Amino acid sequence: MNSAAGGAVHTGDVCFEEDGHEAHNGLELNAVGKAASWLRLSFSSLAMNAVSSDTSTPAFDNKQVINVPRLHTNAFADIAVPHWRGLYLMPGWTYSSRKEATRDDVVSVPSVNLFQYGCALTHREATMAVSRCAIYADNIANKRYWSDTGASYGDTFLWLGAPATVRLSAHYFILSKQMLTTHTTAHAHGLDGRLVEPDWPPLSLHEVQGVLPTTGHRLKNPSRLSLPVRARFQQPV
Repeated sequence: MNSAAGGAVHTGDVCFEEDGHEAHNGLELNAVGKAASWLRLSFSSLAMNAVSSDTSTPAFDNKQVINVPRLHTNAFADIAVPHWRGLYLMPGWTYSSRKEATRDDVVSVPSVNLFQYGCALTHREATMAVSRCAIYADNIANKRYWSDTGASYGDTFLWLGAPATVRLSAHYFILSKQMLTTHTTAHAHGLDGRLVEPDWPPLSLHEVQGVLPTTGHRLKNPSRLSLPVRARFQQPV
């Protein structure tokens, strides 16, 4: 019953009260760019101090909030294989520091390093069409780890992370001289949606033109890039 809305509260009613506050203060750094003509790198790091205060339980005050790591980092690379036009290797690394599992920070799950790896092949047709196929594997070491923690009504929950998982993706898109923009290129950039998340920017016009056939076709006032066909599935190892 909501007494603030004019309803009465009776004995036996289930009531919810505000009890304490959480303050999340942190610093996030992101960097993306080309380290060489054949190598593109992406890195992000988040340091977070999430503290609870003013609770009715002193043991919960000034403690790190459940399921919020103090440090989380991601690093991805997009490597063009020499002497094999259109073939790319895509290694990745994710680190998460320990996460608290109880509000008094007595129980926590350990930090974890996860590694990803993939490869992709891009084929440019003689027309204005480009096809891309990619295979990407998460948690390639098949590491057993706790991905998340939580608590509700006094109970604590732990979630087991996903095992080694392989994903296949296929992209086929046609570039039109009349309509070419980059609003959907984040799906194609790096050849796989997982690779570009969350730091890869959309392709620039110059980069889009770089994948076009070199048969004399040049774009005049391009405005749209479309991805009419996109298929994906996942299969645990």
